[in-house]
Amino acid sequence: MNAVRPVVVVGGGIAGLLAANWVQACGLPVVLIERADACGGLLRSYRDEDGNAFDQGTHVPAMTGDARVDRLLFDEAGLDWQDVPVLRVGNVFAGVLNDRSQFIDISVLAPGLYQACFTGLLNSLTTDRDAPSLEAALLAHFGEPLAREVFFPLLRRFYVAPFDQLSASSHRFLGYGRVIAGSAEVCRELKRSVVYDAKVAFRDYLEGRSAVRHRYPRDGGVGSWVEALCERLRAGGGRILTGAQVQGVDHAAQVLSLADGERLGFEQLVWTAPLALLARALGLPVASAPPRFLPLRLFHFLLDRPAACDCHYLYLNDPAARAFRITLYDNVLERNEAPWRLTVEALDAPGETTGQQAAAVLRELRDAGVLAPGCEARLVLEQSIANGFPEVTLAQEAANRELRERVLEHAPELVLCGRNASDAFFTTDVLLDTATQLERRFGVPATPGDPR
Repeated sequence: MNAVRPVVVVGGGIAGLLAANWVQACGLPVVLIERADACGGLLRSYRDEDGNAFDQGTHVPAMTGDARVDRLLFDEAGLDWQDVPVLRVGNVFAGVLNDRSQFIDISVLAPGLYQACFTGLLNSLTTDRDAPSLEAALLAHFGEPLAREVFFPLLRRFYVAPFDQLSASSHRFLGYGRVIAGSAEVCRELKRSVVYDAKVAFRDYLEGRSAVRHRYPRDGGVGSWVEALCERLRAGGGRILTGAQVQGVDHAAQVLSLADGERLGFEQLVWTAPLALLARALGLPVASAPPRFLPLRLFHFLLDRPAACDCHYLYLNDPAARAFRITLYDNVLERNEAPWRLTVEALDAPGETTGQQAAAVLRELRDAGVLAPGCEARLVLEQSIANGFPEVTLAQEAANRELRERVLEHAPELVLCGRNASDAFFTTDVLLDTATQLERRFGVPATPGDPR
């Protein structure tokens, strides 16, 4: 009797891990292939010699609201979770620390500039949804003064390409979709309008908050989540191949070949890795260059006292700053004992030593009021992240859609999931879209006690 061929899932990020666990819960054998040395992508953690865990950036997983997805990713992961019913996100803008909102408060600007930005915002009655480029999106969404005086300088530190050549969603990748326009009452009144609701935020994250809940592992950082999902997959008989590069896919013969010469037969192929890799494996031409990624440096610090705010994480919105986002782990975990852990995502400064960059980052945090007076910080580790935030041009966006169509036309039986299957960028949207694709092909995963 011939052995049952597995479903092969390519890509060990969170969408691939969901796909592999979903397929296994449907009673099918599964092989997960990841080209890196471990699954998870940026959802990996580092432990120092004392067991202190640090993540590769800010990652506080959100529940999706889909019971099947949340059960597979959270409830059955076997982890001790810290529930985070309200995500406390702050930001620093114009030298002012706001620990009650992630959104820029334009009322802290100089009076003349604030008046110009506020008036321009009120006179902008269109949105960024159908804009042809980032430049057009910002002008339509916020008005010219706010776009040119605030957002253009902030975004220029992340993007090299001209704004009229970048995706119209580029500002949203960085959380720049709304602003605080004035007092709490002003913001409430403006948000009564459908037009201004899309542009204006409440002054406080407690007001108008969504029902989305977050969770974070109590031990081991977000990387322990990935490890738990991998362990459960293996315990159920799944096979995980890391450091494995897909070289060719013969979809007609249902055979996949790896760079090391191994050939795998598959019953179904689920692809969550970059689409260009699949196209090349299928023998299809790939014309466009990959997107540029903003190179980042991560600085992991231990503090001798708590930070000066209770935010879970916050953004440093300063065009001249190198620090961009700061994660305060012990605020997330509601832990109040030394040492306190902090990670800074910062723009790389190639001409400087690690010590120089770390010192500059700490100065920015002190000047912004994030660190308490007299706080001593010790650098534990510095990491280089080559694939930080993507710079997606309009040409790349169009080429990716065209490539997706060609791949599916060439191999219609293929299951495309993750960011390849749609234009979704944020993790929750990606996971929900992945669940839709998986249910369509494999059905609904079994629940505990299901005899299947």
